[in-house]
Amino acid sequence: MSKKTTDSLLTALLSSAIFYLVLRSGLDFVFMFLSTLPLFLAGPSKSPEVSLKAGILATIFIALLTNSFFVSLLFLLVFALPSWYICRMSTHHYDIKINQSLPTLRLWYPIGVITINLAIYGSVLLAIITAIFATQDTNLPQQLSQIIQNEIENISKNYKIDIHLVAQDVSFMLCGFLVWLWCIMLLAHAWIASSTLIRMNMTKRPNIVITPFPMPHWLLTLMAIWALASLIGGESMRFLGKASLIILLLPYFFQGAAMLHNNVRNWRNRRFLLFFIYIFTVVLWWPAMIMAGAGVWHHIKILNKHLSSGGNSSKS
Repeated sequence: MSKKTTDSLLTALLSSAIFYLVLRSGLDFVFMFLSTLPLFLAGPSKSPEVSLKAGILATIFIALLTNSFFVSLLFLLVFALPSWYICRMSTHHYDIKINQSLPTLRLWYPIGVITINLAIYGSVLLAIITAIFATQDTNLPQQLSQIIQNEIENISKNYKIDIHLVAQDVSFMLCGFLVWLWCIMLLAHAWIASSTLIRMNMTKRPNIVITPFPMPHWLLTLMAIWALASLIGGESMRFLGKASLIILLLPYFFQGAAMLHNNVRNWRNRRFLLFFIYIFTVVLWWPAMIMAGAGVWHHIKILNKHLSSGGNSSKS
C-alpha cells in the first residue's frame, strides 16, 4: 500500500469518526465541521489528492456506519468536496520571474476568489433542492415557512404579528444565511488547520487570510438575473431568487471585510475596533450587509472605470 493511500485511509477514518460521533451525540450541526479538520490538515501537508480520496473514503465509511444514503451524501456534498476544493485552490500558485536580477515571485491563488466559487456552489445546491421539492405536494418555501411558523407561533402569541408573512420572509433569509455560515465555518476550519501546519513548518503557503481580490464582472449580471427571478417567477423561483441574492452577497462581504482591514491597518487600536465590529456582525447581521454593500459599491466603481476605458482596465 502506497504512502498516499495510507494517508488517505487514516485521514478518512479520523474524519468519518468525528462526523459519526457528532451525529450520534446529537450535537449542533456546527460541530460537524470538525470533521473537515483532518481533510484540511492532509490537503496542504500531503496533497489535495489525499484530501479528495480521504473525503470519498470517509463518505463510504459514514454510509456503512449510519446505513443512510442521505447522511453520506450530505457529508460528501457539504463537507468533503468543498474541503478538497479549498485545499486544491489554496495550494495553487504561480511563479513569476520579472527579471534575472530579482528572485522568483510566488503568487498564491486568492482565498477571496474561493468564496465566489463556494457561493456559486451553494446557490446551485439550493437550486437543485428547490427543484426537487417543486415536484412534491409542498414546495421548499412552503415547507420552511411551516417549520418557521411553528417555531415562532408561541413567541408571537403576545404580539400582533402576521405569522405567515414573517415565516415567508424568514425562510429565504434562513437559507441564504445558512450558506453564509457554511462557507465561513469551512474557511475558519481551513484557517485553523493552515495555522497549525505553518507552526509545524508542514505547508508552503505563508497564510490563508483574505485580502482584496478581483471580482468577476459577470457576478453582477448573475445577481441581476436572480433579482429579476425574485420578482416575476413562481413561488419556488421567487424564493430561490431572493435566497440566491443573499448567497451571492457572501463574497462581497469578504471583499468589504478585506477593505476594512486595509483601511484600519495603521490604526493604533485597530484590533479593539475590529473585535467589536465582528461581535456586532455576528449578533445583529446588519453590519454584514453594510460590508457586503461596500464590496458591491467597490465592484461597481471598478466596472464603471473598466467600461469608461473601453474595457482595457484591470478587474482588480
